Amino acid sequence: MIKTGTTQLPSVTPVTGMPGTWDLNVGNGSRSYMSADIQFDQFAIPGSTTPFSYPPNVVLSLAGISGIGGVPSVVVQAQNVQAEEFNIYVEVYGDFTLVSLWVTWIATDMV
Repeated sequence: MIKTGTTQLPSVTPVTGMPGTWDLNVGNGSRSYMSADIQFDQFAIPGSTTPFSYPPNVVLSLAGISGIGGVPSVVVQAQNVQAEEFNIYVEVYGDFTLVSLWVTWIATDMV
């Protein structure tokens, strides 16, 4: 099974309509952000409780980036991967200020 999507960060929380803690657009040096849970269930097969029976392999790629100053030095990683969800970890280095980014992801249970 293969699932895919694109997520904009910082993500907006459904309750407040505001982004989570995002401080990658201020300061300098090493700064990091962990996304809210990204659910696979919106892509589930009808009648199944999760789209995967075990944690899938998740691959990320940058689809877009918005920032100012410095040289863009950005790292994105899939973390906390479970059968139902995962998180995107973002790290920024130097004096580059990251306003937002778009990450495309592909998840598969194939080896």
